Amino acid sequence: MDEKQYLQQTRQFFDDLAPGWDSRVYHDARKLKLIVDICGLAPGGRLLDIGCGTGVMIGELLEREPRELVAVDISPRMIEQAAKKYRDARLKLVTGDLFDLEEIGFDLALLYSVYPHFPHKEKLAHRLAQLLRQGGRFMIAHSESRDIINNRHQGGMTERLSQPLEPVLQEAQIWQKYFDIDILADTEQLYLLSGKLKNNA
Repeated sequence: MDEKQYLQQTRQFFDDLAPGWDSRVYHDARKLKLIVDICGLAPGGRLLDIGCGTGVMIGELLEREPRELVAVDISPRMIEQAAKKYRDARLKLVTGDLFDLEEIGFDLALLYSVYPHFPHKEKLAHRLAQLLRQGGRFMIAHSESRDIINNRHQGGMTERLSQPLEPVLQEAQIWQKYFDIDILADTEQLYLLSGKLKNNA
């Protein structure tokens, strides 16, 4: 399918799941805290939560005292669920495509439990390089193993709308054009890939 169809089908897929998402998907709160801890956020930063869904990471990110948190998702119904849970002047919820986002200069771009749904990885890396300030960090994170994630995405529409996670060293090769990669994990507990924007990116 072409890119427009992919976006439309992804939006519809997650719109359909949004009302019951929080009751059917479990996220270990200790791991969420650990992932954000590893990002090393200073107070007063500008944060971007990509594919925020129902806001799984929003509470943890707001606890780090950001100046602004922009949470974006392709699914309007996911954003509706997030809006029901959070009322905070620092939070801006955005329904739309990451590639249409006009704001730049973020200190962190977090992709929690969403990376497989971006089919064009190099294009994504380039986009994040545009969105982050110099020295800003991207973080791709899953609170489960690569095998569990890949098995969950097998079969039916889920498989059509996701790409398998490759070993983290292999995925890192895509990102090192723009970022100094300094965090890698590919274990039974976590999958992490992170780095800071290069000065010449």
